Amino acid sequence: MADLFDGKIDIHLDDRYSTDYETIANNLTALKIADVYFLCLILGYRSGRSIPADNLKGKEFRPSYFTSLQRNLLYGFALNLPTVKPEDLTNEAQIMPIYAQLSGYANGGMQWLRDRVFSDAQDEAGAIVADADVVVMRLNEMLHDELDPQVAPF
Repeated sequence: MADLFDGKIDIHLDDRYSTDYETIANNLTALKIADVYFLCLILGYRSGRSIPADNLKGKEFRPSYFTSLQRNLLYGFALNLPTVKPEDLTNEAQIMPIYAQLSGYANGGMQWLRDRVFSDAQDEAGAIVADADVVVMRLNEMLHDELDPQVAPF
């Protein structure tokens, strides 16, 4: 029986965000590609921004790299998708379509980071390019701003 975290599955990321994943993951040695994907998934889902993949020849990783907490949360994300039923989570034919939808939110989250956090730190193609200290500082500022209850929501 298949599941979302089967070791035989590879998640292929949209090529237009490869440099962004490299910049964030390589500059933050504590974060791996799966962690950056998860961060972007949360940001995309929270902002209601889903961007379907154009080209799945970007970075790839196995869902088995997710931590147990990330796995549990991914089940929640998947079950909250309008087209997903609980039995789909163990249906081999449905696993990749579920990840396609989740990856759309991860793409949306990466685009959100480009637009709102790294708008002045991009190359000609729009990819994030920044040194490690800039990446860390801006992600910390973003987390503070997004989680600060004193900030007006408008």
